[in-house]
Formats: sequence, C-alpha cells, structure tokens
Amino acid sequence: MDHRVDPIATRSRALGKKRLALEAEQADLQRRVEDIDRRIDGLRAERTTLTRRRSDIEATLAPTWSARGRRPQPDGSVALPAVAEDAVRLYGRRLRSTCLTLLEERGPLSLIELHSLLHLRGYVVDHAHPVQALSAALAYETDRGRATRRARGVYERAPKRPPRPAAAADRSPSSWS
Repeated sequence: MDHRVDPIATRSRALGKKRLALEAEQADLQRRVEDIDRRIDGLRAERTTLTRRRSDIEATLAPTWSARGRRPQPDGSVALPAVAEDAVRLYGRRLRSTCLTLLEERGPLSLIELHSLLHLRGYVVDHAHPVQALSAALAYETDRGRATRRARGVYERAPKRPPRPAAAADRSPSSWS
C-alpha cells in the first residue's frame, strides 16, 4: 500500500474523478516540461558548437594581436585600424623615438590619432596595455622636454634644443666666468 505524505495544506476541493483528472494533467505537464528541457539541452549544445566555430572563423579572418586596446567609439566604430601581421613591435626607446618622429612630421596629435598612425605605418605597441604604454611614453618625453602636452591626450613635438656646448675638458678656465 502506497502511503503518501503531503505537506500540511488546506483541504483540496478536488475529490474523486476530478482529482484523478488533475493528477493526470499534472503528470502530462511534467512530461512535457521534461521534453522541452531535453530539447533545450540539445539546442544549447548545438548553439555552443556553432558559436565556437564562428569564433574560429572570425579569428582566421581578423586575428587579434592583443586582447587589450582602445574602447569602441560611441557610435560603435572601431577606434584603431587593424594591425598588420608583420608589424614592427615597438616598446621603450624605439616607441618613444617613433612617436617623436611622427609628432615632428604631423604636428600636434591626440593619443588616438598617434596610435592609429602607428598602426597605419606598420607598427604596434608591444605591451600588455598598449594605450597605457603609449601614454606613459609621451609622459616620459614630456618630462624630458622633447614633447609638450597641449591638452588632455594631445601632444606635439617640443622645439629642438640647441646643441649642448662642448665638453668642459675642451674649454679653457677663462671661459668659465
């Protein structure tokens, strides 16, 4: 004999044939929900397979050099041109020197314009955080007097300094006064 234990509830109004019909409907609904769950699991697996394949194709068509970079523009467009596969990787002194050369050629540039220009010329900032590295490079050059900051994120080449005077060993003591 099947002893059923239900939580304490108010008295059911469904008795007899009405109760049997409701229990049969409840069992049918449960089977249908389980069937839908099985189909959803199948669709989820298929969706996962398709999205992985789409990502593989996307990586082949437009490979990413770094997972980091600039945020998209407010209109959704990409801020930087794509990096060439054979791009020259710049960091440190070479990055700073190249930036100064571009500033000298083009005049004042924003960081976004400078970063884009580097990509268009076949260079890439070789750093885990390329935007930060570019900003730090120009801050360094500004501190050394080789670049000037015109506005937030806008730099220009500082006027070149006159050549340094000859070494002290080449000068006579009479010129020291």
